[in-house]
Amino acid sequence: MNNITEEIEGSQMGEALAADTKASPYSLTKLRDIISDIRLLVSQYCKLPTVCWDTKEMFVDSLITLLKRTNDHLPFYIEDLKQNKCIEAFCISSGQFRDDDFWTWLDKICNEMRNEKFFPSLKDNADQLQSLLAEAETTVLHCNPIVFEKYFFRKKLDYSDGGVVKRFNLMLYEYHTPSVEKLREMQALAVIEALNKGVFDFAPTPSQQEKDKVSQEFQSGFLPCDFEVTEDLRKAYTKFRRFAEKKDPMMIINYKRYGKYIQNHYYDFSDDQRYAIFELDMMLDLIHKEMVKLEPELAKNLPSIVNGSLENTIFFAPYLGIKKMLQQEWFVILRSDKKYDKKWAGAFADGLMRSEYGLLITEVWKDKKSQIMGYIIGCLKVAGVINRKISNDEIAREAAIMDKARSFGKYLGKESHEQPYAQWIKMHVDDYC
Repeated sequence: MNNITEEIEGSQMGEALAADTKASPYSLTKLRDIISDIRLLVSQYCKLPTVCWDTKEMFVDSLITLLKRTNDHLPFYIEDLKQNKCIEAFCISSGQFRDDDFWTWLDKICNEMRNEKFFPSLKDNADQLQSLLAEAETTVLHCNPIVFEKYFFRKKLDYSDGGVVKRFNLMLYEYHTPSVEKLREMQALAVIEALNKGVFDFAPTPSQQEKDKVSQEFQSGFLPCDFEVTEDLRKAYTKFRRFAEKKDPMMIINYKRYGKYIQNHYYDFSDDQRYAIFELDMMLDLIHKEMVKLEPELAKNLPSIVNGSLENTIFFAPYLGIKKMLQQEWFVILRSDKKYDKKWAGAFADGLMRSEYGLLITEVWKDKKSQIMGYIIGCLKVAGVINRKISNDEIAREAAIMDKARSFGKYLGKESHEQPYAQWIKMHVDDYC
């Protein structure tokens, strides 16, 4: 019963949605969480004994509140979907594997409450939720593929490297002087590891012709000599190749296709599979960067965001804004060392926007430009780029990014330390030293 009470109390978080009128990544997270709360509340209700009528009424009262909040916010999400601004998978509406049990449970609640005075409100909001989620699901089918790519990188932010970097460095150490050929072996093993965890279990079964064509790659000799290639593994590898392009010696993931597959099945994956999805991408990224160190001409194989110019990409506006901010006179005055010059500013802005946090910054840049600038300045102060003895209020006055220096100053403090890219900035500065 304690868990049930906690769920009811936790449902009050849905009231925060009323303050949001746009489906920003932050509000999308809250929307996803509140829909998850609805699902949990409904499933808990169906486990209650029939005699607990008072408790059931309390459940339904909380449920109606959550349904109303969600239905108020979903139209904004759908509108952003139509404009290819964002995408999200919800735990009761996840592609062809949507949770039909939820709707059965919800119908049961409505039937039990048919004679109660709040029944019309419950029924109307339940029907509206189903209609809005169906509309969102249909809209997703017509989304620009770039939205699925954004979805992938937004989800990737939820996962740390979990020891991937350490494991990669240990593998390099064991090879003593790694060559591109050895890195190809590491690449093959990374893919096999993901396949063995069932990451592609939900992709359609390949045809015999498709499997035969792709299976030839298993004869390339990059797997251990005693490795047994089973029929199931061949099928899984064939599925993987739908989402990755072979550009010798690299296997390059197509994030538009991969992101679409992951979005459609996000709640079908186990926790281990979800981690394996992003672990594979992290490992391939490390391997490819090492390959480029050995053979710089291979950089042409990498996606444009990794290798090409940021100009004419969605990352260019924040890149330019951050670079110019750090090249202004106030920064020259407040910096802790002359080595943080205009060249450094350009390299810093370029690196940040090419990092895994570039998309996160890009998505909120237009509406929260000054806020992002404040967070970055705050992180740079903690990292020692800006003299730590200078107060945040003084920095805010000198930077003059906002008319009200005190309002800007708050972004330089504790809020900046809590940003997901704070550690990246600190490590980038440390590496430069």
